[in-house]
Parts: sequence; C-alpha cells; structure tokens
Amino acid sequence: MIDAQQQINAAQNGDHDAFVSLIKDRTDKLHRVARHYVRESKDAEDIVQDALVKAYESLQTLQQAEAFESWLTRIVVNRALNHLEKSKRVHLSEDPQAQEPLVVNDIDQTLDLERALASLNPKLRQLLFLKYKKDLTQQQIAHLLDMPLGTVKTQLRKGLEHLRNEMVQDFLERDMDTLRLQLRQQAEHQFAVSSDYDLIVNDYQENTMRGTWKGEAGFLWVKTGSDDAVSATLSRDGNLLDYAISWAALDNETWLSEEELKQQAEQFLEDHYPGALRNFPYCEMEWMEGMFGYTRQQKAMGLPLPETGCLIMVHPSGRVVGFRYYGTVPGPALPTMITPEEEQMACMKANFLLHVEYCVLDKAVYTDGDDQVHLVYAPEIED
Repeated sequence: MIDAQQQINAAQNGDHDAFVSLIKDRTDKLHRVARHYVRESKDAEDIVQDALVKAYESLQTLQQAEAFESWLTRIVVNRALNHLEKSKRVHLSEDPQAQEPLVVNDIDQTLDLERALASLNPKLRQLLFLKYKKDLTQQQIAHLLDMPLGTVKTQLRKGLEHLRNEMVQDFLERDMDTLRLQLRQQAEHQFAVSSDYDLIVNDYQENTMRGTWKGEAGFLWVKTGSDDAVSATLSRDGNLLDYAISWAALDNETWLSEEELKQQAEQFLEDHYPGALRNFPYCEMEWMEGMFGYTRQQKAMGLPLPETGCLIMVHPSGRVVGFRYYGTVPGPALPTMITPEEEQMACMKANFLLHVEYCVLDKAVYTDGDDQVHLVYAPEIED
C-alpha cells in the first residue's frame, strides 16, 4: 500500500491520480468544515473545489506528509473566509437576546472553536447547533426536542462554559508554542547556530524548581555528520541559564593568558547579565579538567553564598564553552555575635575525643588532599 508521503511525492511530480487518491477520503470532512462558514451546501461545494485547486497548485510548498490534512483544512478555511468577506456570524452568548455579530479573521481561533465543538457530548453540541447555527430561540429548541425550557437554558450555559474552557486551553497551548519558537530563534541568533545543525531537543517546562524564574526552554543542536553540539537553556524572559558547546575543535587554536581568559569570562557575563560583576562580588578562578573555571557569587559577611551567581568555563583559546547561572538569593540572617576562632577551637578540643586512623585524603574534599593514604586524627563518633 502506498503511504501518504509517496502519494504526495507523486502528486508533486505531476501525478494527478495520486492527488485524487489523497483527497477522495477527505472531501466530506472538508465540506463539513466549509459548512461551518456558509449556510448553503452549494456554496460549501464551491469553496471546497476552489480550495482543492489551490492545494494542487501549491502542493510543492508542502514539506511533511503528516501535515497534509491540517494544511488542506487551512486552505478550505481561508477560502471560506474569502467567500464570506465581511459577512458576519452569530456570537456565542449566554443571553438569548444577544445576537452580536462576530467576524472570524483568525484561522487558529476558528480551528480552536472547531476542536472545542467536537469535544462536546452530542446533546450539548446539538443544542448549540440549533441555537447558534439555526438561530432557533430557546423556546423553539425546547419544543423541538421536547425538553423543559429550564433544562435547555442550563444545558446551553453548560455548553458555553465548556467551549470557553476548551478554547482558553487551546490558546494557552498555541501561546506556549509561540513562546518556545521565539526563545529558540533568540538562542540560535545569540550563539550563531548555523543551518547545518539539526535541532534535537526543543522543550519547554513551566514552574521549574530551579531559581526564581517560572518556566524555561531547553534546546540542543547537533551538527549533521559529526559530534559537534550546542545546548542552551533560556528562562521564560529570555535570560540565559545554561550553555555548552563541544570544544574538541578548539584544541589547536592559540592559547591565551589567564588574565585574558578572565576578561573573556567577564565580558560573556556582562553581555548576558549587565551589572552581574557588581551583584556577584566574590570571584574565584581555578583550572577544571583543562578548562579555566571562573566563578562569581554573592557575598555575606565577606563569605560566598552557595548556589548563587554563576560558573563560566573558558577554553584556553578564549572561547566560552560552558555557562551555568544560579541567580541571586535574599541575604541570610546575620548573627548578633560571633565566637572568636581561638575560643571555638579550644571548645572543640575540650569536647571532642580524637583517635588516630588511616584515611585517604580526597582531592575533591580536602584542601591539601592528594588521594593518598595518611595517618590522621579523627573525632570519635558515638553510636
């Protein structure tokens, strides 16, 4: 059996029979879509025929087979709107006397309404159809369906509320797609992601636990035919939270001095967070797995506050290859009195029992650690 992609390819190459095969099972649905905009069946047929001609002429612009049905539906909607021009539809109102006209000029909104109507149970959909499509009064609907007038009013109100909720949800989802696209385009522009990189991850999450921002978008691009990659995470407001690139190709470039690497890191930070050097006064620099690590943090009482500021990783060539932003936190409550160090040490000696043991001093834990075994004094731990 020939799949849709093969049929589309054949139709794009001029095979008329392939195009007829594509549309033959869809014309009834397209006719129903058109009837949502015009009352006369003949007008709907004209709209569909016009849309099919336009679709056949524009088939070369279609890139993905799975998008064919929605693409074709949008053409029908466009043709129906052109047919209506400035004609008006009835506004869905809870007030039976309110017949405010509604001009539909937003295709996405129209499709949202179609989806919302389709989600109703058949009885509610029938009531709304009779009220707002056939212009029947509530009394006429009650008589036609042999229902109490109060029930008709209640069910119409229920149906309208359902439509509103569904359309709001569709709007939010569409708004989220728009936001993700804007953030992706911003990241691609900021980091000069070229067209030979494929977008592998395109994700957005609301209400993340990290930091004080609400919502963040994560992206990952991988260069076609290689392991080169670029990843970036942006907050909902477009601020950079994470950034990383592959650096293997940089190893052959000229290396810079530590002072120059520091300048590169500071420039990167100020480009993305103006004023951050002032807001994060604590500075620490160290080499980390062959990279120049540059840390800025908030301070309280002259000490760095954990989980604040940022970490910037700079390749010896001067290219920033990693970035992590932690943000700011409210200053901690300061003690009213601080015990002098000598007094505290004397207290510890008087109250701790020590014993001698062998221990590996891990580099990642101890200042003078060397990952070797040493004889040390260790405190007794009571069970």
